[in-house]
Amino acid sequence: MADPSKRVLLITYYYPPMQAPGAYRTAAFSKFLPRFGYHVTTLTVRINRYAWNGALTPSTAPGEDIIRTKAAHIGEIAKRLVGRKFLGYGSTKAEFRDKNAGCLKKALVFFYENLLTFPEPEWLWYPCAIKGTLRAVKEIKPDILLSCALPVSSHWIARRIKRRFHIPWVADYRDLWSQNHFKRRSSPFNALESLLERRLIRETDALTTVSQQLAVKLQNKFGKSVRVVTNGFDSDEFDAEAAPFPQGWSKAGKKAIYTGMIYPERQDPVPLFRAIQLLSEGKRIEKGDFELWLFGPNVEAASSLFPLENLKDYVIIGGNLPRNQALHCQRNADLLVIFDWTDKREKGVYTTKFFEYVGAGRPILSIGPKDTVIAETLRLKGFGVTEEDPAALAELLKRFIHGGDIGTEAMRRSVNADLLREFTREHQTGEMAAVLDLVLGIN
Repeated sequence: MADPSKRVLLITYYYPPMQAPGAYRTAAFSKFLPRFGYHVTTLTVRINRYAWNGALTPSTAPGEDIIRTKAAHIGEIAKRLVGRKFLGYGSTKAEFRDKNAGCLKKALVFFYENLLTFPEPEWLWYPCAIKGTLRAVKEIKPDILLSCALPVSSHWIARRIKRRFHIPWVADYRDLWSQNHFKRRSSPFNALESLLERRLIRETDALTTVSQQLAVKLQNKFGKSVRVVTNGFDSDEFDAEAAPFPQGWSKAGKKAIYTGMIYPERQDPVPLFRAIQLLSEGKRIEKGDFELWLFGPNVEAASSLFPLENLKDYVIIGGNLPRNQALHCQRNADLLVIFDWTDKREKGVYTTKFFEYVGAGRPILSIGPKDTVIAETLRLKGFGVTEEDPAALAELLKRFIHGGDIGTEAMRRSVNADLLREFTREHQTGEMAAVLDLVLGIN
């Protein structure tokens, strides 16, 4: 391990014990950057019901030097103010946007999306944190700043520190900001958001993001070179003590699983459900041959997309799982299902879920377009296949259930150490360390 003589201040809203995709990326930087010569101090938020109301991981946050500041999320505050009437960040907006919604509801969602949460729901972190942060930086004396977004409040905090202390700054984009098509604002707020981002990013010393497609978007917008540092998997998480299987899980038949959120606006699980229906109606599978388990905080939403009561022998809503239990199920499933983004403008999105699946060492079936970065990686590396046609999916599943090709060749590829190395968190943190070294002028 290299001597961690260089000091980096890692600025991130999402960090363990938060059980969130953004937290896994930043936790990996904190864990592995010392192996590349960096002492890491992490600036993040205090965990409370106003900053985070989601699942928490039982594991402790990596790294010893952690500064936690006051913070608040507008969505969490809204939940506390209006109680059960606020169904959740996505659910309430969907209800209020409905064509049958009244004028007041539509006005409220416009106010919430374009004014109250501008530039983001986490914006209160900046005024809550900045005074204490500047005081802490005087003591820490970091050599370089690494801010991770979204939320972009981390970038605003980094810019303030850079201006005050003239410390070089690397801005990392796990997700895009003004170019994020899933979170588009109404005009003229989208133009204002873009202007603010340009003013912010012109002061960075380097930019990083998770895929080449997103890097091209950033390069075209800002005219700056952008390095790609993808997400990855941490093999230590899979080597942890085995968790129990969910109730009802048995060793009989083939098991396919999906773990995570379902976003009806971005993902379409229906082709897979139709394929299973075709197999069932055609008597090509029987009860006990195959089960698709859906795990996640909102997987019940799948029932609103397709009549799953007709497929109760094959599709099981498993509910939400702690992260260690979800990883255990992934490692012991026969097939891992991922619902890729369907928006053609989001082809470059590398979900954290995909890298977890790669680390699990099981064949992967992606439901979605065949021209995304995930589909391309599955094809080039041979870890699995991509399909969105129900009839073709039915044939693929039939072969798989009866010992076909997706369970053999993909399995061999999925456990090849040389192929997996570039997908590890440690390897990708090394890529980030190279960016930090470049900015600091270290050869």
